[in-house]
Order: sequence, then structure tokens, then C-alpha cells
Amino acid sequence: MVKPLFTHRGYDLVPMQEHHVIPFFNDIAPYSLEEYCDHEDSMLDILYSMQKDAECFIVEKDGVPIWLVGLQPIGNQEVFMFSSFTNQMKKNWLGVVKFSPRVFSFIHETYYKINLHIESQYEGAINWMLWIGFTITGSSDDELGNTSFHFVRCNPDRKNVYALASRPVMH
Repeated sequence: MVKPLFTHRGYDLVPMQEHHVIPFFNDIAPYSLEEYCDHEDSMLDILYSMQKDAECFIVEKDGVPIWLVGLQPIGNQEVFMFSSFTNQMKKNWLGVVKFSPRVFSFIHETYYKINLHIESQYEGAINWMLWIGFTITGSSDDELGNTSFHFVRCNPDRKNVYALASRPVMH
């Protein structure tokens, strides 16, 4: 067992480990699996790759994975976030939504700006991100005509009006 980074109301955020891959794969929600149907690699290979190559975390309850939170840095202060869910999300959605402000605060400890995309058909996820403080900054259509919204959330606890990387160095 991996020590949780933090716990709240029975939910834990833990770094994704190899032992999470098979349970997550065996219970992945169909809508999460659909997002990867265009990839040549199998979903199992993708999960193993995520576990090794990205900053990935698992939200779990009683050791059962529910939500995979993946982060790909796109700068010193900015990250692209991706998520996948297991079928456990259906019965734990309210607890996960209530737990999520702490997850996003944790991400903001390292990154000032979080970016993510959500397809327009996932109205519940869109409302969740708006509730948590994300802003829709644009939309795009893929070759099949599916619309995705681009969301951004800046750290609400740090009022940053300057790009940190471009600040002058003081000697």
C-alpha cells in the first residue's frame, strides 16, 4: 500500500503505482475507454505508460481506484490535466466531487495554471469544472464534428499578474 498524499472523508489521493493498473483497467468506465479508442496501443499499455511517464495520481476509496488524475507539464508554472474514471465513479461521484477541491489545491501547490479539455457531450464534467473554478477559454471541433471545450484554472490563492518565468533575477 502506498501512503496517501492526503485523505478526506474516506477518499485518498495516492501516487499511481504499477499495482493500480490492472484494477483500473478491469473497471474502466466505458466513456473513459472511448477517449482512447483511436490509439494504436491497447488501453492496458497506455495505463502502464501513464504510470511510468507522467505525473499520475489515483483517487481511491478503501483501496479501490475511482479517478485517475494525470498531469503533463507544459512549462514551469503550467500543466495539462487529463482524467479517466472507473465504473466506481457512478456510485461515488458526490464524494469525489466534494474531494476534488483538495485535489486541485494539491495540483496548484506545483502549478499556477491548469489546462484541460472536455468534450461537449459530458455535461456533468463541464458543470463540475465550472463549479470548481475553471473558465472556458475556447472550443474546437475535431474531424468528426465533436466539440471540445478548453478549460483553464489559475491558482485562486496566488494573485499572479506576471509570468513567473519572465521576472527579472535580483542579485
